[in-house]
Amino acid sequence: LPSPVSGQPSAPGKAPPTSAEQLRSELESALKAKDRSAILSLIKWEGLSDNMKVTAKQNVDDMLSREITSVKLSPVNAHRKLTNEVNGFRYRPVIPVIGEVDVHYTEQWIHTVLAYGKEGDAFYFSFNVKEKIEAPTTK
Repeated sequence: LPSPVSGQPSAPGKAPPTSAEQLRSELESALKAKDRSAILSLIKWEGLSDNMKVTAKQNVDDMLSREITSVKLSPVNAHRKLTNEVNGFRYRPVIPVIGEVDVHYTEQWIHTVLAYGKEGDAFYFSFNVKEKIEAPTTK
């Protein structure tokens, strides 16, 4: 059955990863197997706009079009700005980011960095949600 959130088949009975290493390992295995559904199951979908869901799926399809050389855990890049405010909107991770998975490909100049976070005991890849910034009220 398709997931009501992602529109992708859900994996019945498959528990989400319970460690960053398991998340990394499941991503690597899914990339090697070219298993789109398995990768999509590692993303935290709740709260994402339809546009961000499309972007996330396009990122997955791009990763699947390449041959990987490594999939590694890394700390959050100190220079990475996780929250941005643009034109009256705030873009922030759907769950707090605690690390990154860095995917390298045979094309050495290309790599993908996926932010991940933890919700409860589960680890997921975290894309951004869009929130309208309320204008300050004056009295």
